[in-house]
Amino acid sequence: MIGTTFLQQSILLSTDGQKLDLREVPQDGIWVSRTAVRHSQRLYRLGITATTGKHYDLLISLWDMQELDPEDRSINDTIYWMIALSGYPHGNPSLPRFGCFRPELGALSLAYLNDLNAWERIREYSSGDGVDRQKWQQLFTGAFTTCFRSWLHSDKQIVPGMITPKNIVVSEPDFRERAKLLSLTGWKKYTRPLDLIQPIIHNFYKQTAMSFTSVQQNLDLQWIADACVDALGREDAAKFLSELQEDLQEESLDGYRGVLAREISEFLPKLETEYHICATLRNAINRYKSWEIVNPEATAKAKNQVIDEMYGLYGMSSLPHQSRFHLYRNCWFNNSDDQIQQAFDRLLQAMYMAPEKTVSGMVQLSDMQALLTDEDDIATFSHMVFPHSQVSQKHKLTTVGDDENKHVIVTSDVSDRQGGTYTIREPLEPAEIGLLYRLFFKSGYYKTISTQDQFLVLADADGQVAGGISWHAVDDKTVHLNGIVVSTPLLGKGLSSVLIEDFCIRLANMDYTLVKTVFVLRPFFEKHGFRLDRKWGGLVRSLEN
Repeated sequence: MIGTTFLQQSILLSTDGQKLDLREVPQDGIWVSRTAVRHSQRLYRLGITATTGKHYDLLISLWDMQELDPEDRSINDTIYWMIALSGYPHGNPSLPRFGCFRPELGALSLAYLNDLNAWERIREYSSGDGVDRQKWQQLFTGAFTTCFRSWLHSDKQIVPGMITPKNIVVSEPDFRERAKLLSLTGWKKYTRPLDLIQPIIHNFYKQTAMSFTSVQQNLDLQWIADACVDALGREDAAKFLSELQEDLQEESLDGYRGVLAREISEFLPKLETEYHICATLRNAINRYKSWEIVNPEATAKAKNQVIDEMYGLYGMSSLPHQSRFHLYRNCWFNNSDDQIQQAFDRLLQAMYMAPEKTVSGMVQLSDMQALLTDEDDIATFSHMVFPHSQVSQKHKLTTVGDDENKHVIVTSDVSDRQGGTYTIREPLEPAEIGLLYRLFFKSGYYKTISTQDQFLVLADADGQVAGGISWHAVDDKTVHLNGIVVSTPLLGKGLSSVLIEDFCIRLANMDYTLVKTVFVLRPFFEKHGFRLDRKWGGLVRSLEN
């Protein structure tokens, strides 16, 4: 490789475009160590430290040139799959970043992963005292999820290499999503679910149980199903597991196959009726509980801070909205009385059965709120439902309507500059929407009536409509604000500012990330964080911060 650009190209492609200047590498700045020998391949770790302080780690694979045939289609296919999986653009890639392949040199490079492989962790856990079942679950499900994800990233075309603990890295701590395959060597065409599951059973469960007999009781075959859902999603996982069940029935259901068949039979019905606790959520809950054990006297403020930290640390904002409620159910409210826990469980079930419905509009949420009497419980409940609200902003849930049309609305108690009190809420009846349109008309804001519009009204102390906002959803993350008005006698009291801020906080709590509006009242909107955006053709405000 001397006299070539192999190293520079490898670093450029395996990093985020960083360039290696060999003039910045001192005489002893490159360290080479052999890691393995595979058939006609020799694997080396190449560490480079420049005088600038930058460090690069590469895995170099060198072929025996006498056995390397550049025309061998299988080699080219392997390289193409490595490039595709290591550069997968829609999520966490399942292979280390690909560097380059030089057939004339018999050399290939990848980013080097400086972590223990799964087998090394299995040996570590087996030799240690007090390694609980959660650690085994994290390790095994993390490895299996990587296998399923690699298969998925190949468009379900290949079994991604040797599915063994020695070929998979599962990083610690668990909030680092860096589980990856080390090599695609030995990949083959996928034909049926057992192509993936058979090596998992043999190389993870059987090999571990035979090598370390004391740990068998800590292993659970349901982890295969859990990892399948984590990687594929509920619908695709249900299809895969159903096909796997058919595969398993083709031969005698003894030993591990029989246990797995029973686990799947129990798992599939639950997948249809219960929310699946993914590894990310489960790990966040476990970490909080571990913290709580060593901090039994922690204050309510500290507990809430740690829950928020878990939510951010594990990147749970990318998970479905339900995950936030499950986090609170298993952390803060895990020690509540049975009545509160049962009410919470009814809420979670309602959320699962109607994922398209806004949680703040569910009667079960109001029912749970009615059971809370402890001030810390009430404050935590409010923060769970309205995470973007400030302490000074009092959002409450109110059940309205008769028994047949009972629903929940969110109300906010606000005040003007003179101390006058008002309530911001959804309209209670169609007549209030008519009154709001009338205010728009009187103010010279001629709005077209649309069935897509949604509304917030500003009600005075007597419950009369004194202003409001009209808006509609553009997509699941964006809304269009198409009208804001306050009755003429109340102008100059700061109520328009109160309305727009409350509106944006409500939308953020509903997981919207952007509000757009037209140029009408441009100075007012710019005062409240809106800016001109030519892409949207109007004024926009981000809700992500």
